Amino acid sequence: MFYALPWVVGITLLALVLSRQWDMLELDESTASSLGQKVALARAGGLILAVLLAAVIVSVIGPIGFVGLVAPHLVRLSGVRSNRLLLPGVFIWGAALLVGADVLAKMVHNSSMELPTGAVMAIIGAPWLIWLVLTRMKAANGSGMSTSMSTGGAARRFAFGPMAVLFSVITVVLILLSTMFGGMRIPLADWLPSLFQSDGLFSALIQLRIPRTLVAAGAGAALAISGVLIQMAVRNPLADASIVGVSSGAGLGAMMVIILWPGLPIYLLPIAAIIGAAIAAVVVFSLAWKKGLNPSAVVLLGIAMSAIAGAGIQILIVRGAVYGSSGYIWLTGSTYARTWEQVRVIGLFLVILVPVAWWLARRFELLVFDDNSASGLGLGVRRTRLLAMTVGVLLAAGAVACVGTVGFIGLIAPHMVRLLTGNKLRRSMFLSALAGAVMLVLADTIGRTVMAPTEIPSGILIAIIGTPYFLYLMYRSNWRKSV
Repeated sequence: MFYALPWVVGITLLALVLSRQWDMLELDESTASSLGQKVALARAGGLILAVLLAAVIVSVIGPIGFVGLVAPHLVRLSGVRSNRLLLPGVFIWGAALLVGADVLAKMVHNSSMELPTGAVMAIIGAPWLIWLVLTRMKAANGSGMSTSMSTGGAARRFAFGPMAVLFSVITVVLILLSTMFGGMRIPLADWLPSLFQSDGLFSALIQLRIPRTLVAAGAGAALAISGVLIQMAVRNPLADASIVGVSSGAGLGAMMVIILWPGLPIYLLPIAAIIGAAIAAVVVFSLAWKKGLNPSAVVLLGIAMSAIAGAGIQILIVRGAVYGSSGYIWLTGSTYARTWEQVRVIGLFLVILVPVAWWLARRFELLVFDDNSASGLGLGVRRTRLLAMTVGVLLAAGAVACVGTVGFIGLIAPHMVRLLTGNKLRRSMFLSALAGAVMLVLADTIGRTVMAPTEIPSGILIAIIGTPYFLYLMYRSNWRKSV
């Protein structure tokens, strides 16, 4: 703690010295510049000091969110506008919030560990974020939603037939190769004969590798199709089950079964995941509806819902003492030890829901138009949008029930397919399903091979790719709005 004190004091004093310059940033950029303020330099200085201070604090107490969101707004609600007064007030309110969260955390504990303070802070801060979105963010103009399903510049379009063949071949080959690699490599010459011999290779393939790979492929396909449908429903290319809080809600529902009622039948796990995902989706989209399903509102509300569900999961982990157990590994998004039971579960979701989405695809495609145009074509817009979101949420819930909370596949796969072949829904669903299967199977194969026998959860590898890509899409989306 004491090593951080000089940093905190020094950065605070420097911030107080620069506070008068930051007051001018309350004006619009052109006005501030005309008064002699170097806007870019002042903003960069503020960001650097904020990052340094956050890094120092995290090194002491770990990652705790929402304090920097709630405290400044509480001080501003008291009427303080000057940064010279705002900074001391924020320090006091930040300390009060964190101490209060710590006290509440100590009230909920078991014999071995207490509730993480970050979980309590998320429960406090996430509703505050929701309130800010609902009260401070303007609703979108017109029908309330963007009519464009693309971010970034135009790309070359390829014929669907060759792309379908290419994607199919890549998927089949990768699934085959995935069953050969891992802690124990199975040569191609031994792969087929081992299917007909009752030896160690037979057990490794039939009981471990093949079901695990099929679960990864099925869950990746389900998440990708879910992303296509959710993005189509809200006309937002940044929407995805993990980003809008659906995956976290499904994870909370599934973890309640894993931790609170571990003796229940396995078929209740996907039911609990469906319930959790449905509750999260209803909360996020019903609140975002008031803002015209503004893309930024959907993302921010999804972040808040993910934080609340994540806090609930942390509480369950502490109460169930499952650190290091299979339930905790499942949370990171893993296909570890998946069996034919999970193959049947994800297969059931795909067999039932994909034909429904395929059958309704022509109606769903009309959602790319604004509400008035779609209604003029005879479409029941609200009902159709609800159907698309329902199918997408159910597919995501099924995937989460089988492989845990794997994110970003429903964001990356549909966007990549749209860049290659355009926006036709059935084509997007087919190619996105194959792309999602490839992504998760590849992540699973790499995760169990590069550090064998230690495994890296697939969800971590997907997040390493998906997070920068999401930031890139956010940047491109904002750039398009500014030009």
